[in-house]
Amino acid sequence: MRVPKGAIDCDLHPAMPPASALVRYLPDYWRDQLANRHIDRMGFNLTSYPPNAPLSARPDWRGPTGAPGGDLDLLRREALDRFGTRLAICNPLHGAIALFNADMAAALCAAVNDWVARELLVREPRLRASILVPTHDPQAAVGEIERVGADRRFVQVMLLAMGEAMLGRRLYWPIYAAAERLQLPIGIHAGSTYQHAPTPAGQPDLLARTLDQLGSDEMLLFSTDFPHWHFDGDDVLPDGLPDDRVRKLTIDNPLATYPRLRDGAAMSDNATKREETVR
Repeated sequence: MRVPKGAIDCDLHPAMPPASALVRYLPDYWRDQLANRHIDRMGFNLTSYPPNAPLSARPDWRGPTGAPGGDLDLLRREALDRFGTRLAICNPLHGAIALFNADMAAALCAAVNDWVARELLVREPRLRASILVPTHDPQAAVGEIERVGADRRFVQVMLLAMGEAMLGRRLYWPIYAAAERLQLPIGIHAGSTYQHAPTPAGQPDLLARTLDQLGSDEMLLFSTDFPHWHFDGDDVLPDGLPDDRVRKLTIDNPLATYPRLRDGAAMSDNATKREETVR
């Protein structure tokens, strides 16, 4: 089943830059540390499977280098233009959030956020992004939320499902309070910092049955999970969903969940109306 034109993609993953590309966004101390310790040669990829594994990217969603997600031109062509996407949220999966060194993690998270703003959000107006934060240092995470949250193109704070402690623990409450002050939802992405065993519960298989078990069709959001290989061609959604539910998953629920997306949606609608008037 194809998605309706104007859908909002709530989860796609741009290819993360090598550490050498982040050096310009780091303080002098960390620039020196990365160079002297040869850390600037590392990729800092955070993934549950090797980059060359088939599920890491559809064959047609690998760039010329073979990297999942490729570059911005590939993302723009395959994840935005192809599906008529109105807005899309970039979730940067970067290894900074799994580092044991809390200070280095904070510095690299900030560098990734600045890189996303400059290299993605400035260059493609349909893109929005999540704020990457060092969750094992809640004070530093709050500071990063307040620093980056002034930019309304960042629409949520991204956490992994499994980390140093369960996400309901009090040590994380300052992160949630900061996000609430700035009207930033908390996005909990499947994944782990690999320091704790994953949950024994499996993932749901049948979407329609899952919706019935949830008792609500307002809790799920559409995403392509670009560039990961979950479907072929343009049939993004499973068959059997009625049109009203498709619209809720792809448009209404994202707009209700992310207050900051409404700004971009309104601008997009106005631009479409102007184009129709000119024609």
